[in-house]
Order: sequence, then C-alpha cells, then structure tokens
Amino acid sequence: MLAKPSLLKPIQLSYSIFSLLKKHPETIDILNNFHRLNEESFQESTIEKIKDIKLLKEYMELAPITDIQFEAILLRLRSLIIKRQLKNYSTDLDFTTSLSIQCFVNEYIFYESEDDTSNIIKLEKRIDKASKDKKELSMNDIVTLALFRPISKYNWKKEINNQNQDHRIKKLLKIQIEEVHEEVTISKSIKKIKNISNKVSKLVRNQYEENPYPRWIKTGFPEQAISLESLKKNFGLQKNEKEYKNKKITKVLIAGCGTGQHSIASSRRYRNSEITAIDLSLKSLSYAFRKTKEYDIDNINYLHGDILDVDALYGEFDIIESAGVLHHMDDPIKGWKKLMGKLAPNGLMMIGLYSKIAREDINNVRKSILKENIPGTENGIRKFRSLKINNWLINNPSITVSRDFFTLSECRDLFFHVKEHTFDLLQIKEILNDLNLKFLGFASYAKLRSFIKNYPGEDSIYSLDLWHEFELKNRSAFSGMYQFWVTKK
Repeated sequence: MLAKPSLLKPIQLSYSIFSLLKKHPETIDILNNFHRLNEESFQESTIEKIKDIKLLKEYMELAPITDIQFEAILLRLRSLIIKRQLKNYSTDLDFTTSLSIQCFVNEYIFYESEDDTSNIIKLEKRIDKASKDKKELSMNDIVTLALFRPISKYNWKKEINNQNQDHRIKKLLKIQIEEVHEEVTISKSIKKIKNISNKVSKLVRNQYEENPYPRWIKTGFPEQAISLESLKKNFGLQKNEKEYKNKKITKVLIAGCGTGQHSIASSRRYRNSEITAIDLSLKSLSYAFRKTKEYDIDNINYLHGDILDVDALYGEFDIIESAGVLHHMDDPIKGWKKLMGKLAPNGLMMIGLYSKIAREDINNVRKSILKENIPGTENGIRKFRSLKINNWLINNPSITVSRDFFTLSECRDLFFHVKEHTFDLLQIKEILNDLNLKFLGFASYAKLRSFIKNYPGEDSIYSLDLWHEFELKNRSAFSGMYQFWVTKK
C-alpha cells in the first residue's frame, strides 16, 4: 500500500503500521531492553535489529513516526550516532540516511539535548574546516548532521559530491537540497492577488512562512472524477434536484490550500475543471506548486493572497472549499461572506471549522502554554513537547495519539497558533441563518453511519440541533473539525 503512488496518504496507515511493528520479534526485544542497555550496546544491537525491517525504513522515508515508543528509540539512537561519528567510529550509513530523511520529514521535532547541540556545533566546524581546506566532504559527516539540521542552510552544500552515491543518499540530497532550491525558484513566479494588509492575516502568513503546513512526500487522491449531481448524491447531501442534473463543474476555488494536498485531491475529483488555489504563505504555495508538477497535474492555478481579497478574482465558482482556514482569520464571518460573494448560483461550498467541544483538551493545553509563557519557536515547541510527553500519556492520551503531535508545523498549528476560533453546531446554525445558507450535510461517511444509528429519521441528518445532541454524547466525533457542505438558499 505504501508503494502505490497515490492510493492514500502514508500517515493514514501509521497506527496500523506501528501496531504491527510492535509484534515484530526484533522490536519486542528492543522495547523490552530499552532502559537496560548502555550506550555502546544499545546502538550496536538496536541498529543491527531494526536496520533490515523493510516496512519501518520504507515508512520512515515517507511520513512522520507517530508512536511515542518508537520516537524514544530513534531519539536515543540519533544522539548516539553523532557521538560515534565525532569519534570516527563507523556506523550503518544506510540506516542513518533513512533516519535523516525521517528527521527532515518531521521537521526536526525530536528533542535536542545540550549534549546534542554541543556535538552539532563540533560537527558543523569539522565540515566547515574540510570545506575551507578544499577537502572532499565526508558523506558520513553530512548524513549525520542531517539528523539535526537541514543541509540546505549551509553554504558548503554545493560542494557535495553526488556522484556514485547510494540511492538512499541521493534521495536525501534531493529532498534537502534540490527540491528546496526548486521551491525558491518557483516562489518568484507565483502571482499575487493583492498585498496582504490585515494584521492577523500577516501574523498567520508569517507562521506558515516559518513552518509551511504540512510537509508531505506522498498523498492520496480520488481515482475518478465526479459531477456536481454525483457529489450531492454520494454525500447524501439532499434529494436530487433538477438544477443539478447534468450541471458540470467548470470552476473550483480552494481557499487556503496550504502545501497542496487539498488542491491536488480536488484536481482529481473535479478533473475537467479549472482549479484556483490561494494561500497566505508563499512558501506553502511553492511547495504545493512543486508537488503539483511532480504529479503531472496542469489544471491548478496557484495565487498568493488573502481570502479577504477574493473579490479581486475573476468570475464565480461552482465549488468553493475552505477547510481549516476561516477559524484562523481575524473575523471568520467576514471571510466567509467574501467567499459567498464568489459562489455561483446553485454552487456548493464546503467549510471546515474547529469544534469547541472536540478541542476542549487542546484548548486546556493552549491555556497552560500561555500561563507558562512558552514561546512558539522551534526550540520552544521541542522542549515543551518533550517535557509534557509523560504527563500527557497519563492525563491526555488523546493528544499524544494525534498525528499533529509528530511534526513541527502541525504541532505548532495544534498548540501554538497565532489565532484560533472554535465553534459549536448551534453557533454554526445561527451563522448559516444569518448568511442565508442551507446546510446540506457533513462530508464524512463514518460520522454519518454512526449518527443514523441513533437518529434514523429521513431528514435527521440535516438537523444541526440533532447533530449537536449527537456530539455532546460523542465529544470526540469532530476531533479533526466540522466539515460540511452548504449552498445559498
């Protein structure tokens, strides 16, 4: 399943994969002896045991590790590898490369100790000296440094000899140097709607410039195109109405596309349509553009700008999708109204908003962050996460199984966002009435099945009062966010 080019997002398999890996004899032995082995024996025996577990290495190079126990093992190995490298002891370069790719994929979220920082500085100086002395750079040194720092930040990256390298090392150099350079080039070609002027929009933009959200290697997308009529029928949105019969989807707007997974999936779902995708972050857009080219997709037009300026876009859209964006705006309703102004008659709009009920634990953590005055910097996030892991495992287990907990940009988005609003379904019902919008249903089959068991009435799925009642009994039902479809009345 991981090998399929676009079957699914690899992280969707993460819980199953780590559950399976924990049944592996070698893994059981590592976990049982984790706290008993000294540094030397731990590194040698652990790498020897796990280096040939193909599933683990394959996954490490595609998506972030989402298991606290495995993270602890890799964290310890990483510290030991750099110590050994500084002493010029040989290590398994193949495994170190896979781990370096994993650290890049998770955006270096692993905690960095004072010893680690000291060793990083020593290794940086050693590579710098080799560069100044015009010596060939040691690939072992570079791959080891890549466990802690992105290679693209160093001036000596141009001196790396990429010839005759192992395919895994070539992959590391590709994602850390070539693709980063390509994104810088792309950023100069992306057109701007208008200069971003709203103060909160600027703060949000700065966050995603520092940490484009999320970094990904592979994604999944629909195999078949879909019509407007089928879209409504498939989601059980409402009874089939004649105005949707044979109506084609020609123009789609993705308002807040991030790093491109949403826009790429939409381009396959609405295959014969023109997709316009906008975002505040130029770095996120550049990432999205590069991945779009990689998938050989040509029906997406990326634009840099704010939802508040969408009225500058030409024409109206048959579909508008904005998932997880409005709740980060200064005034979500103002942004929503701007999007409504671009929705064609009988068009459909999919909105994603955070649930106040489902995010209760997260909001409690955010309050403690504010109380403890912990900065939303990369080091602040790493240290806070490391300090709280054991406590959360006991008191907030739902947080440490959240996939957002395991990459820097997503952890920042989860706990340290510069602006966030939450809603409940009764509030959303009022907003829809004020905006003269008709609720068509939620974009989730799993939730729909569970709901219908409890509320079997024919039209119950269109009642936000009943959905609110359902959520009060199932408080994690919308742990991701509410994602629902609406249309103008």
